[in-house]
Amino acid sequence: MYFQYDLSFQKNRNAFTIDLEFFNGVIMPQLSKSSVFRATKKMKMQKIITSPLILLTFVLLSSCKETVNFEEQIQNEITLIEENLLPPVIIKDSLVNFALRDRLKEYNVKGISIALIEGGEIKWAKGYGVANETDSISKHTLFQAGSISKPITALAALKLVSEGKLDLDTDIRQYLKSWELPKNDYDRVNKVTLRKLLSHTAGINVSGFTGYVKSENKPTLNDILNGEAKNDAIKLDTIPGVRWSYSGGGYVIVEKIIEDVTEEPFFDYLKKEILIPLGMENTKYLIPSKGSKSHISSGFVNGDIIEDGSLVYYQPSAAGLWSTPSDLARFCIAIQDAISGKRTGIISQELAKEMIEKNINNWGLGPQLNYESDSLIFQHNGNTKGFTASIKAFAYKGKGLVIMTNSDMEQKLIPEIVRTVAYHYDWRVETPLSITPIKLNEDLMNTFLGEYKYEKEIPEVGEYKIAIERRENDLYFNDGSLSAKLLVVNNKKLVMYKNGRQFLFEKKNDKVLSFLLDEKFKFIKK
Repeated sequence: MYFQYDLSFQKNRNAFTIDLEFFNGVIMPQLSKSSVFRATKKMKMQKIITSPLILLTFVLLSSCKETVNFEEQIQNEITLIEENLLPPVIIKDSLVNFALRDRLKEYNVKGISIALIEGGEIKWAKGYGVANETDSISKHTLFQAGSISKPITALAALKLVSEGKLDLDTDIRQYLKSWELPKNDYDRVNKVTLRKLLSHTAGINVSGFTGYVKSENKPTLNDILNGEAKNDAIKLDTIPGVRWSYSGGGYVIVEKIIEDVTEEPFFDYLKKEILIPLGMENTKYLIPSKGSKSHISSGFVNGDIIEDGSLVYYQPSAAGLWSTPSDLARFCIAIQDAISGKRTGIISQELAKEMIEKNINNWGLGPQLNYESDSLIFQHNGNTKGFTASIKAFAYKGKGLVIMTNSDMEQKLIPEIVRTVAYHYDWRVETPLSITPIKLNEDLMNTFLGEYKYEKEIPEVGEYKIAIERRENDLYFNDGSLSAKLLVVNNKKLVMYKNGRQFLFEKKNDKVLSFLLDEKFKFIKK
């Protein structure tokens, strides 16, 4: 069973994830950008040039000089990121940073590829490490995109909405021709709609899918829908529109709707109407053969290539696409352009804004959403066996970042790259938290110690309790699965050094009553 809320914890050996953004956009004063982000100096003419040939030569040389300077500037920016990955918390006067090459080794990540969006364009893209036994990663290397397939599917569905072939708020049963959503009492009043499917609020089961080795029989789309594959039958398991529950099964239904309405295979429609128009020519739904490894990465688990190099996910709508960071960056830019009204042809500005309108659990029509106003970011992660990926893009600023790796890994390296890019490219969010911790005295330490309970019960999980404990002269957070050191900012605020989460305490007569985790989630002291 899969749950996604806004905390991360474990209970009874099951992992429960709540997406929590914990970087507050504090600008660090310790680092200087001036040495890298510098303007190209203009050449000064020493005398008036009258000869047309000499003038042409001067112009050509000047252009070459500016090109070299621009390329040098870009390379300097890349090097700055590569050599100075930042931790989530910066202690003033004690700057710690890491080199990307060292972090790849430490986290046992074989290969990674990055594309940066700046000014509504791909500013740079670069690959690192190895794709398989023989090939290095380049910016053209293909990775499994995993669940990043979903927002691309959402755009395909919204294009049909823009053409009047689908409606966001109509009962989807009207569109399904070759498969029927099993009937039960859950949608007697509230109907399953495309809007709810795209925002994970339709009440559909099956959070994710298991991949196949290439020797296994290929299931049909109806096999997957009917539970005659490696997943449960896809059906309603709660009332539509009542709660958010991440559902890959819901996106497979979207895939079926698109096929039934267009009367063509899902990927054929996607390629013709979305991928080719956006220039995403390297985004594919394929089963790489052993003889076609060029530009195709294998997946790694604990440093070892998985069987057949990669698993096959027969749900291109939910998990099955292969892509490059540059192609996914083009997708992000297309959404940014549609939102700003710069570009038409895929979806309208009005529909693009609906795509980034927050529904339950801050989810849009396809992407997850974070922050507000001009800092609004649309984002999505992708995880399949042997691959981890992430997209983050501002809705209104023309900035963004796509990272794809060929390794199963905890979410450590990707956030390090994100926060470093966020700082150096002036995102104002996602940046490291800069603090000056104070020393603990006995009385202050004792006020924080104790057990705390989250004020609400989490559905199907129950109570979530944490303890703040003393270990010698330090405070530690402990929830039974995570133990992490806490830094004291003042007599009412602690920060988790491991990830930058902030604890703001409510006190009365110097006694702690509760705390807010990242100004959102209240925990009561027992």
